[in-house]
Amino acid sequence: MQPLASLRHFLAISLILSSAFLSDPASYGGEETQATVNLSAAEAQIMGKEAKLVKMNGADVITGWRSPNDWLKWGANIPVPGIYNVILEYAYAGKTGSNVEVAVGEQGVQTQVVGTLGEENFASVFLAKVEIKQSGTVPVNLTVVQKHGSVIMNMRAIHLVRTEETTLQEPAQQAVHPATR
Repeated sequence: MQPLASLRHFLAISLILSSAFLSDPASYGGEETQATVNLSAAEAQIMGKEAKLVKMNGADVITGWRSPNDWLKWGANIPVPGIYNVILEYAYAGKTGSNVEVAVGEQGVQTQVVGTLGEENFASVFLAKVEIKQSGTVPVNLTVVQKHGSVIMNMRAIHLVRTEETTLQEPAQQAVHPATR
């Protein structure tokens, strides 16, 4: 299988699995332990001049994001402390794009945007696990670390999905670090 075909296959499977997971996360652990915080594009505060909120196929999307100086912020209402999966839902037409960071409180998670087979073909991509120690409002920021290509991405949402884990065990490939913004 060609490398690009492998990537397309991986993204297609990832999209299917993550969509199924996000559609009913409460079924994975019960109401008392499961919590999902969905931070939509419509709820984002756009910091900058180029990125804008539009409707794309009936969904709110931040698009036109070309400047690395633009960034997004939310106040996430965390109902239950714990370990949360950080999932970024975006679309990108290129092969590989900019390096971005999702900061949840003081913890930053960096990733490189990869192509999703089109600017309207959204994928939900697991980035890392973070530990949120208190319920209440936690700042969440999405920033550009290094721009590659002409656009950053089209962004639909960030999902924070609480896990059953009680301690954060960081695998070697997970890059959780102090947030940069």
